Amino acid sequence: MSLNFRLRLYLIVLVAVLFFCIAHTMFGAEKDILHRHDVAEGIQQIKHDAFGPLHIETLLEIYPGGIVFVGGTGLDVQPPPAAPGLLATVHCHPDEEYPKPSPKDIASAVALQVPVYVISHHAVWVVMPDGNAKEIK
Repeated sequence: MSLNFRLRLYLIVLVAVLFFCIAHTMFGAEKDILHRHDVAEGIQQIKHDAFGPLHIETLLEIYPGGIVFVGGTGLDVQPPPAAPGLLATVHCHPDEEYPKPSPKDIASAVALQVPVYVISHHAVWVVMPDGNAKEIK
């Protein structure tokens, strides 16, 4: 094999790896954090609180080393200033008339520069730090 051919082959492989990494970050990574064991358990708790008889909206902050619950009022949770290392936030919309992310959710994602996950009765949404929202399940 000539040197020129090997360089082209390496370049093709490098571009393919970069494409895969970027695609995973844009389209798959937002679901991965929800499957972390502590996060999944936290989500079950906030769903119970929001959709059960308590009807309390609780914010879940996700950090590399664990999760933090921020109490709610049953109406609307105002997130406090995030601690360094915040990866994402999760909360529920217990009222069926608000199944999608609210303007406040979009503003939080942009201000905090982290994904904001919104769990409604029938869907899970993510608002990315650029303000774009999409249904993920």
